[in-house]
Amino acid sequence: MAIEAINGIRTVASLGRETTIMEKYDEELKTGELMMRRKAFLRGIVYGVGQAATYIGYSLSLWYGGTLVADNEILYKDAIKVSCLLDISSKTLIKNITRCN
Repeated sequence: MAIEAINGIRTVASLGRETTIMEKYDEELKTGELMMRRKAFLRGIVYGVGQAATYIGYSLSLWYGGTLVADNEILYKDAIKVSCLLDISSKTLIKNITRCN
């Protein structure tokens, strides 16, 4: 394989087509770069929305848990357990979603 690559380079150089081949290579790289930028942008949006949803959900669970504790419907430790479980599970879910291709 390496010999074929070297022979190919020699053929291109002997024909004086280095600039043409480099331009084609650059065009292919730009196409791939554009695609990867779009993919990274979308992943960033999903990750950002997920992080926001995580903290909004955590704050809502603490608020609602606080109202239930104030009304003596549940214990304080149970409200904290539920809030922590929601926080950890939502962060794990978002990390796994953003890793998917």
